[in-house]
Amino acid sequence: MLLLSVPLIAGECHAPFSSKFVSAFSGVLVFLLVAPAAISGPNIRHVCANGVDLAYVEKGRGTPILLVHGSLSDFTMWSAQMDVLGRNHRVIALSRRYHWPNVLKEEPKDYAPQLHAQDVVAFIQALGLAPVHLVGHSYGGFVCAYVAKDHPELVRSLTLIEPPIFSFLSSHPERPPFVTTALDLFAKGEDDSTVKSFISGVHGPGSFERLPPKIQEHMLLNAHEMRAELRMPPERYFPAFTCDDARRITMPTLLVTGTNSPSSFRAILAQSHVCVPSSSVTEIPAASHGVQFENPEAFNHALLKFVVQVEKPLSSVKKTGRT
Repeated sequence: MLLLSVPLIAGECHAPFSSKFVSAFSGVLVFLLVAPAAISGPNIRHVCANGVDLAYVEKGRGTPILLVHGSLSDFTMWSAQMDVLGRNHRVIALSRRYHWPNVLKEEPKDYAPQLHAQDVVAFIQALGLAPVHLVGHSYGGFVCAYVAKDHPELVRSLTLIEPPIFSFLSSHPERPPFVTTALDLFAKGEDDSTVKSFISGVHGPGSFERLPPKIQEHMLLNAHEMRAELRMPPERYFPAFTCDDARRITMPTLLVTGTNSPSSFRAILAQSHVCVPSSSVTEIPAASHGVQFENPEAFNHALLKFVVQVEKPLSSVKKTGRT
């Protein structure tokens, strides 16, 4: 197999990798990569967006559904969605900048939802996906909220899975306690313990050990980005997002929570429902913060039901009297 080292666009969009297909697409070079079997099963593609190389996988044809992961994650966190959503849609899962398998050359100097939102916007534009059904989990949901607020023309519908919009809480510390604990463990060089502690803080005590082995593996692979992520000043990492900001999210929005999720995330979702005009809430049973891999069957059903409803012609909606 031929090894190529090709600059996509001036900036950070270049890295050596194995490739068997190179094509020009919308003025952007898109690389179809063959991932080593030990890393991942599906073919990995790369696109230059906002000056960085972003890895993604996709499946199916039709209206695009774009999946955006959270912290300590990458596109593999959506493995249980790809086949199901890809039956009648073009489903795409990207890995955000700094996250596996994207190249991290040095410790990030910035990590903020606005920066990642700019990446997602450029990604959508580079691949000509608009308007997409945009789905964001956790910090990825925070990112997607900014995309929907600032670029509604790119988003057909929005699904947010427990975004950490802590400014929606009536009182909250500058940093959540689990973040402070994680920073202390990172300072001691205990990366694995940091990851386990962080996940327990977000998903509930002992939750890391209950996750599927593949999910655990990829969370540990992303420990490097978490270290840099948590070192960001709180005002950059968790910027204030107000109810007025949320009111600018005008497309149909599905707010997703797990029945076993921490109370703080459920409170944030309740306030999001108050502020986002065209929003509805669904609860995924027998799941905590990671609904898409803790109860994928229920989550996939809820998401597809929402997407199909959004895609219904207006005449059909009027005829049935349903919304």
